[in-house]
Amino acid sequence: DVIVAVDGISIIDQTYDSSIARIKSDEEGSVVKLTVLRGGDPTIGTDPKGVRLDFNVTRGRVVIYSVHDVHIEERDGHRYGYLQVSDINANTYDEQFVPAIKELTSKGAEGLVIDLRGNGGGRVSVAVSMIDGLIDEPDALCVFTHSSRESNRENDSAYRTKDSESITDLPIVLLVDDGTASAAEIITGALKDHGRAYVVGDRTYGKGVVQTIYRLESDPNYSVNITTTQYFTPLGRKVHKGQKGEPGGIQPDLLIQYKDGERDRIHYRLRIRQARHNRDEIAKTSNYWDYEDRMLNAALDLMNGKSVTVKH
Repeated sequence: DVIVAVDGISIIDQTYDSSIARIKSDEEGSVVKLTVLRGGDPTIGTDPKGVRLDFNVTRGRVVIYSVHDVHIEERDGHRYGYLQVSDINANTYDEQFVPAIKELTSKGAEGLVIDLRGNGGGRVSVAVSMIDGLIDEPDALCVFTHSSRESNRENDSAYRTKDSESITDLPIVLLVDDGTASAAEIITGALKDHGRAYVVGDRTYGKGVVQTIYRLESDPNYSVNITTTQYFTPLGRKVHKGQKGEPGGIQPDLLIQYKDGERDRIHYRLRIRQARHNRDEIAKTSNYWDYEDRMLNAALDLMNGKSVTVKH
């Protein structure tokens, strides 16, 4: 199926941005008519091989869940909170992360394990809010950008915490791996540099650049996307991978590298735990559910004051 018209106006007669704007609306409950071509060639307005269908779609707010599996883990009579953050979007902090922390605190959590494994990032501004909520220090540096080209340094910036109090003072362990990238690495780097969290897992991916879109003066219909600056942690560690084999990313305090097949099993289980319905039924389709999570176990042992020896 291909959308060929919005509210009776062909998408060929309008730009991509105007088509999207026409579909979207801040007015929840309003209706938009989408004309769909099923089969045939969408570039041909009246292709006889295709069937045109009209759908009246009611607009509504779509909640994208990014905080999952909020629960208490018990070790030797002690209670520790666990939550998985799969990505960082507009409603991650205020609507999901903060309530999850409050829920775990109310259940007697003595520490927090925040799982950022497989988190590909998202909005930097929201990542900064999460850092701000976990660091009880006003005007603390969260992350800064710096360009190697002097001509681009006018765009350099620094993100700092505000004067608001932190949402928790519980000790924190972050779980990370090579799927932890971008804004999730900014969180990891800031909390590590400020001594607010202990980091367990594998080295993070190493994606920390700012890209700027420039429209061509010769033809404004075309543009180029150019990397203009890079992100650095508060202590000046470059997040992005280097061009000459420099590893980039955030090095954990406790390095635990995946063994053969372990990464796929852990990531599969993380996805299962994101399910909000029929999770147990889904889990029955795979034996990955009961597979040992060495990183999580190490984090909980550290919380519980035990020494941890890792066998690679």
